[in-house]
Amino acid sequence: MGGERKIATMLFVDLVGSTKLATQLDPEDLRGRLEPFFEAARSALEQHGGTVEKYIGDAVMAVFGAPVAHGDDPDRAVAAGLAVAERVSELDGELTVRVGIETGEVLSVQAAGDLRVTGEAVNAAARLQQAAEPGEVLVGERAARACRRARLEGNGAVEAKGLPGALSAYRAIAVEPDTEQSRAPLIGRDDDLDMLRLIARRAERERLPQLVTVIGESGIGKTRLGAELFGELRSDPDPWRTIIGRSPPYGEGIAFWALSEILRDAAGVSTDAPPDDVERSLRALLSELGAEDATSLASGLTVAIRGKPDCDAEDELNRAWRRFASLLASDRPLAIGVDDAHWADEGTLELLEDLAYGLHDAPILVLCTSRPELAERRPEFGRTARNNTQLELLPLDRDAATRLAELLLPEARRGEAARIADAAGGNPFFTEEVSRRIGEDGDGADGTLPDTVQAAVAARIDQLPAEEKRTLQYAAVLGHTFSEGPLRDLLGADPNDPLWSLRRRALIQERPGSEAGHYVFRHQLIRDVAYNSLTRRERAALHERAVEALRAREPFAELPELIAYHLDHAHELDPTDARRRGAREGTVAAAD
Repeated sequence: MGGERKIATMLFVDLVGSTKLATQLDPEDLRGRLEPFFEAARSALEQHGGTVEKYIGDAVMAVFGAPVAHGDDPDRAVAAGLAVAERVSELDGELTVRVGIETGEVLSVQAAGDLRVTGEAVNAAARLQQAAEPGEVLVGERAARACRRARLEGNGAVEAKGLPGALSAYRAIAVEPDTEQSRAPLIGRDDDLDMLRLIARRAERERLPQLVTVIGESGIGKTRLGAELFGELRSDPDPWRTIIGRSPPYGEGIAFWALSEILRDAAGVSTDAPPDDVERSLRALLSELGAEDATSLASGLTVAIRGKPDCDAEDELNRAWRRFASLLASDRPLAIGVDDAHWADEGTLELLEDLAYGLHDAPILVLCTSRPELAERRPEFGRTARNNTQLELLPLDRDAATRLAELLLPEARRGEAARIADAAGGNPFFTEEVSRRIGEDGDGADGTLPDTVQAAVAARIDQLPAEEKRTLQYAAVLGHTFSEGPLRDLLGADPNDPLWSLRRRALIQERPGSEAGHYVFRHQLIRDVAYNSLTRRERAALHERAVEALRAREPFAELPELIAYHLDHAHELDPTDARRRGAREGTVAAAD
């Protein structure tokens, strides 16, 4: 059967009134009327990272999070659903859609270029779509809980034929550009914050731009650290001017997106203000700063907002950008923040580098936050700048992570803080999500991960090359700790190169105090997500192969227990009479 188990978000969109149209129009004319709908739906879904799974009559089914997870798939699905509704309405005032969205565990199978997805979330999304009003996007409870940027309103319950009970439903209103900042205190980042403070003071004292890139895995606290610094700079006795933009992971027109947000922030207008309003406000700001060429400067800058510029317009933008930054830094120090720089387009990255390299007598701090993908995609980023710093944000140490969990957990559950901190591997977001779930409804004792955590880890794993991903999944079958020899037996190939790469990506590490060839997952969550992505049948077969490999090796003290572990898991995952006998015999042998 193959495939992978995924936490995915399903979306159904159905065209309202098409049945009536079918009775009135010739089939060819009907197809011509509906074709723009299908194209609008497909483009909106794919632009937000979704995969169209199938077309069913006048409905479209799409999946977010399979075959590749993104970490924010429920938010992407909601944004895509709202976009489909808007585009169809603009295409034909007589046509409208109903959209249903739900998240859940699915089996994703790719074959002959097609993607097939099965699971309860598919049926739940279809039921929500049927219950939606024309033009409405209804979101199920599990998707709603996993959303971080979608603005939702309670919409009662939906009776769902064939499902265990009624479905809680939420009506989608909008998707905000930013995730709400954590209310938890910043813990364990004193040294990192001190380093950023030092670099900011140097930029101010030497009046030379400083480019800083804070790099770390998803959830490690990059954005929070930058927000803490910018808050301090704004509240300084001699306050800095701060402007911020972010690079979105999806949508159309993302060229210079972060720059357009920076310009809107500087102009003091909303993130969706039209270009003419932005240009007008920038012109007023530049005039206040003494720019005699304020009109031409504002026009040159808004090229970034009006669409992809041609070569001449881009040259004008480059010149206008340097002059703009110099003017903003002329009366007080300037801090420019770019969040999620790993998603930034080449043009934006070049403008940031040019600012750090090409300006003089300008107290400017450019702070970019990024996942490691930026270093892989653009290893030379910032190297041309004289004052360039890369700060890798590492996991919290055990004491800091435990303190964070203690602050977030309800008082009666604070004894679990150390366990949660260990499982989260020092990742503040993971720690907060698990603690929040326990605080909200008491879950978590069963070891089930929140969907948000699984999605973040799965997104990292899905970005791996196929050989490295397979190596990580097979290593997970061996356990939280594993050795190169048994892994080689499972893979049927030398794992040395993929293991080296997985270490470099901080997914695994050499086991402390052990000889070479022994490894441990960076944290338990990585192992759990990698393991659970395999189908039950595949895991059972791999556990049996692990037993064969272990029996072929020299005996050692823990061998009977390891064999019993793998035999028991094989039977539990895919029970047969032979596996039941094997599990029983393994347990007896381990007890002797």
